[in-house]
Amino acid sequence: MIWEKLDKGLRPCERSGIYRRTACGAAAGESAGGLKMGKCQMSARDSDSSLFGGSTSLQNTPSPKDILKTSLATLIESFRAEQCRGYYQGKGAYEAWIKGLSQEDDFLIECDRENVIRRLAVNDSMLCNLMDARRAAASYLRENCSLLTEKRQECLAKIAENEQTIADMVSAFRDKVCKPADCDISCKSVNPFGVSTPQLRREQTSLLEKALVLEEENCHLAESTLEMMAS
Repeated sequence: MIWEKLDKGLRPCERSGIYRRTACGAAAGESAGGLKMGKCQMSARDSDSSLFGGSTSLQNTPSPKDILKTSLATLIESFRAEQCRGYYQGKGAYEAWIKGLSQEDDFLIECDRENVIRRLAVNDSMLCNLMDARRAAASYLRENCSLLTEKRQECLAKIAENEQTIADMVSAFRDKVCKPADCDISCKSVNPFGVSTPQLRREQTSLLEKALVLEEENCHLAESTLEMMAS
């Protein structure tokens, strides 16, 4: 399990895809730690498992090719991982995120302004995490294509292309919906931003559904790449 690897001090790389229904939660892993957001709580100790998580110990550094194998294996494992410790992972995270955006009663700002603003802010943070993680994953894969033979490089290059596509889609969407930070924070008040209308939430849902298709394709491509590497 991903969380077990984290508890043992193993080092994940770039991935976003953990979701907690209570407030929308996500994790974005980095080489030396990361952020976990659930109920808007952050912990530098926990970081995400998922996509390109290399399970390398801090003491023993494996070869670049072994790291690549572990990264691809972690991609597959995390995409199919079940809910753990109250968090959804991989495919389940996308599905829970999409479901959360469809709950219009959770976005009635006139009824619960503080919590709606919090949900919008956490949703935007999740988009940022997803964008940054996919961009980093695409860069990592492109840099390591040369570790494989030409035929095997094709699968890896396609995964990188899909990762970059997801990052670009999210970036374009955030540019559309996010306003400059000119919010009034006095008296626990903040101007709505991000996906503050039903139409924008439907647009984000469509984006996440497209991203999920690409993620599933990447899972199959990763399996094919590992099979070729083992042959």
